[in-house]
Amino acid sequence: MHVASQQMGMRAFRLLGMVLLGALPLTGQAQISALYADLNALEGVSLRPDNVLGYSLQNKSTTAVNVRVKGIISLRSQPMHLRYELTKLLRPGSNPLTESDRAQISWTTDAPALKELFLNYGQLPQGTVEYCVDIQPLGTGNEQALPEAESSCIYHTQDDLFAINLVDPEDKATLYDRYPVFSWITSYPFASVLTYRIRVAEQKPGQNPANAIARNNAMWQDNRIAATTAIYPLTAKPLEYGQPYVWTVDAYYKGLLLGGAETWRFILAEDSIYMAIPKEVSYLDIKEETGNSRYYAIGTLKLKYNLTELRRDSLAMTLYSGTKAIPLAPNALTAINGDNRFEIDFKEKTPLKHLKPYRLELRSQTGSLYSINFLFVNPDFL
Repeated sequence: MHVASQQMGMRAFRLLGMVLLGALPLTGQAQISALYADLNALEGVSLRPDNVLGYSLQNKSTTAVNVRVKGIISLRSQPMHLRYELTKLLRPGSNPLTESDRAQISWTTDAPALKELFLNYGQLPQGTVEYCVDIQPLGTGNEQALPEAESSCIYHTQDDLFAINLVDPEDKATLYDRYPVFSWITSYPFASVLTYRIRVAEQKPGQNPANAIARNNAMWQDNRIAATTAIYPLTAKPLEYGQPYVWTVDAYYKGLLLGGAETWRFILAEDSIYMAIPKEVSYLDIKEETGNSRYYAIGTLKLKYNLTELRRDSLAMTLYSGTKAIPLAPNALTAINGDNRFEIDFKEKTPLKHLKPYRLELRSQTGSLYSINFLFVNPDFL
C-alpha cells in the first residue's frame, strides 16, 4: 500500500507540472523578432549621397514599430566618420526608404573635408570603407514588448586607379633631358580643387615598376602640386644616364587620398650612346677576343666557340662589374667538338643595369683564359 500511494503521488505531481507549464504564456518567440537593415543592394557599390539610403528596413514582428535609424560611414585606414540619423515607422515586412526619409537626414562628421568630398562631389577617399546601419526601437513604456534590433554592416574598397592617366614621358621612354617635364590628366570632374603628389624613384634590377615605386626611396617627391604638370627640379638629386626610373602621381582633396595612376618607367641616355647601339649584334668569337674591344649585349650576350683540339670542353664563367664578381647561374658552358653557339640571358636570369659596363671571364679546361668587355643594353628601353 505504501508503494502504491507513492506512485499515485508522483503521477499527480507530473500532471500538476504539465498543467502549470500549459498555463504559462509562450511570449518569447511570438513577441520578440529581429529588426534589421537589408544592405544587400549596396554590396560592391561605391557609396554616393544618392544611393546611401538604397536599402530596406526589415520588421519581422506583427506590429508596427517606431525606430531611430543611425548610419555611419567609416574609413578603416584612419579615424574619420560620416553619420546620419532619421526616425521611421516600420510596418511588418519590408520598409524601403523614401524621399521623405532622405529629407530628414542630418549629416554630422568629425572630418569636414570628408563631408565636403562626399556631399559636394559624391566621392570617398581611397581605401576600405565600412558602412553600418543601426536600428534602435523607440521606447513605449513597455520595453519587454519591443522587438530586438541588430546592426548591419558592409565593406567596400575604393580604388580609383584609372582616374589619373599619365601622359608624358611615355612608359618605357628614353629621355635626353636631365630635367624632364612630367604631365598627366585626370577624369575627376572637380579636378580644379585637387592637389597632386608626384614621385620619381630608381628601378633596381629584378624589380617591376610597382615594386620599385613602393619600396625604393624617392629621388624626388612633391606633395603639393596644384597643376597637372611638373618639372624635375634643379634642387633634386640629379638623374643618371643609363639608370632606369619610375614615376607616378596621386590625387588628393584637402589631404584625403582619392586615387593614383599606374607606374611608368623611363631611362635617361646621352644621344651619342644610343646612336652607337646597333639594332642587332652578331655572335662574338671567344678565341679572338683580347678584352680590348667594346661589345653590346642587347638582353643576351651572344658567343661562339670553335672547338677543334678536344672532343668536349667546359668554360667556367665569372662575371664582373668593376672588381666585384656577380653570381651567375649557370656559371659554365659546355662545348663539343665543332662550332658552338651560346646565348647568355642577362635580362631575365641575371638582371644587369642598363648601359653599364661588365666583364665576362671564361676559363677552359686547358687553362686558356678569355676576357670579354661588354655594355649591357636592356631591350625594353630601346
